[in-house]
Amino acid sequence: MQNHMRNSAIVAALAAIAPQALAGGYQIVEKNARGLGRAYAGEAAAGEDATTVGSNPAAMSRLKRPQFSVSAATIDADLKIEVEESTIVVPALQAAGLPAIKAQGVSSANAAPERPLIPALYAVYPLSEDYALGLGVFSNFASETGYDADFAGRIAAEKSNVRTTNINPSVSIKLNPMLSLGAGFNAVYAQAELTSANPSASPLFLAPGVVALNPQTGEAIVAPNGQTLGSSSVEGDAWGYGWNAGILLSFTESSRIGLSYRSTVDANLEGDTTFKGTPTVDSFRDFAATAPLQLPEIISLSYVQGLGAGLQLSADITQTSWSNFEELSIYRKDSGAVASRVDERWEDALRYSVGLDYAVTPGLTLRTGYAYDNSPVPNERRTLRIPTGDMRFYSLGGSYIFNETASLDLGYSRVSQTKTGINDTREFVGQPFYAKVVGSSEIDGNIFAAQMNISL
Repeated sequence: MQNHMRNSAIVAALAAIAPQALAGGYQIVEKNARGLGRAYAGEAAAGEDATTVGSNPAAMSRLKRPQFSVSAATIDADLKIEVEESTIVVPALQAAGLPAIKAQGVSSANAAPERPLIPALYAVYPLSEDYALGLGVFSNFASETGYDADFAGRIAAEKSNVRTTNINPSVSIKLNPMLSLGAGFNAVYAQAELTSANPSASPLFLAPGVVALNPQTGEAIVAPNGQTLGSSSVEGDAWGYGWNAGILLSFTESSRIGLSYRSTVDANLEGDTTFKGTPTVDSFRDFAATAPLQLPEIISLSYVQGLGAGLQLSADITQTSWSNFEELSIYRKDSGAVASRVDERWEDALRYSVGLDYAVTPGLTLRTGYAYDNSPVPNERRTLRIPTGDMRFYSLGGSYIFNETASLDLGYSRVSQTKTGINDTREFVGQPFYAKVVGSSEIDGNIFAAQMNISL
């Protein structure tokens, strides 16, 4: 295994889009198509197909036949970034009365990846009326953003691509008609790739990346990219392990409450910090590094209630405990010394959703839903790598049963985020300067998902 780590590498380490997840932090909720149609309301209490492995293993007790589900979602979104200030700050120069050095380049960017694919696989096998086994392969965390070569904000971030794959075997037991329990083991494989622009040294003011003086204003001009700016890259992987558990209370066939818990996952990335096109000084020399990572715990409480006349109401509240993400730290492997430390101090985040299903016929069900997902990132510490804020989801979907063996689910969600502030500060270890980017982000997008279910 080989990793290439840089200052912000822990974000990579940490976790981990498949593609930019449209959820709080870098969490992925698009794990099945049926749930998308009602904005994932009631997921921990639904127990309608094999995808329950990913939401609440206790609800596997509701499935009476072996079942396989294959789901795929894609996101078509504009993640609009506007930069108001992109500078390299040299405190020694500011003390002498000189201004921060402005990074040149365009101030607008679309940081969203191009239609990423988010797949998931699930299987449930009932051993008897009371016991069932399940297996899920899906992702709970990931993020992807990218910026063009002429973007002024590249001094803080260029490309961020972090992915996780969760292999989740599970078991459930039905203690009585009202109470079912479930538990699972999680083996999480995380991959990461990060790149950033690194200013090079220059004799002018001993400041980084300065290539000329503006002949009209006398201001220093900083290259936004290329050899003058230099670059660094991150590629890494690691395994981490955790567990999950759930409870399902079934008051009647159409009235249920589900509670699910997914533990933190700890791992440690090891690799190399590498630099290109930067000064040949000690602070820019490659070195072996380690970076701890902890994915947050997730707790969901869901409710499903039949209303009669083919209607079903679903509701959900989910907390993701991002407050354990206080800083990003990278250490030198040889000495254990801190090579980079970035202040994060995220906050716990809540996601609220409500949905409605309508059984038009025994074989056709339509659904709709709404969700509000608040961001764990305070405005004063939001970065270009994960620039998203509070989001709203407006969902539609449907299910069609072909026969006793096969059924199809389709889901769609319109997602929006109003303009949210970015305040990104990137330190360069061992250098007398830092990069600062101030701006905003805004999202308009669409999520599409399809799911095929096979019952044996």
